[in-house]
Amino acid sequence: MDRKEYLLVGGYLQLLKTVRTKRHRASLPRGEFRSIRQHPHRRMHREWVSNAKRKLNEDRIDALIATATSTRERHVLANELCRRGVPAAPVLDPADIAANEELRERGHMERVDHPETGPIWQSGLPILFSRTKGGITRPAPLQGQHSFEVFEEFVGMSRARYEELVERGITGKGEITR
Repeated sequence: MDRKEYLLVGGYLQLLKTVRTKRHRASLPRGEFRSIRQHPHRRMHREWVSNAKRKLNEDRIDALIATATSTRERHVLANELCRRGVPAAPVLDPADIAANEELRERGHMERVDHPETGPIWQSGLPILFSRTKGGITRPAPLQGQHSFEVFEEFVGMSRARYEELVERGITGKGEITR
């Protein structure tokens, strides 16, 4: 599937590039197809007749879409486009997802008490099972919290050798230095 992201007010919008068909034209509100035909860029219509021609003019079409949508709000435009049969969705960043009330209500986002950050919203299971309880059982680990267990299980390292590496600053729970 061919997708394209456009920068709008408040973030990005992703459009799925689709083929316009007579069926799609029929689904447009009365008079809207006429307004599209009378658009100032109507002269390009012959360049948009087929997928092959649209692909050849993709950069110009993308520039027109970017210009026409840059002042729009991403959620409003996505809803408007979807109502008209154009697959579109706002691109969400992690903060958008954590703040999403619908995801919280559905149990996807769970509030977790983390020893360093305090209470935070964390993504849980994306699906709910009817008979199997799932979810977050503990917060994300701290830096180095399970390092010894990993070295012991996968490398066969002794506690003494691990502590030697910690003293030398090679592993452990120390400060992140970059």
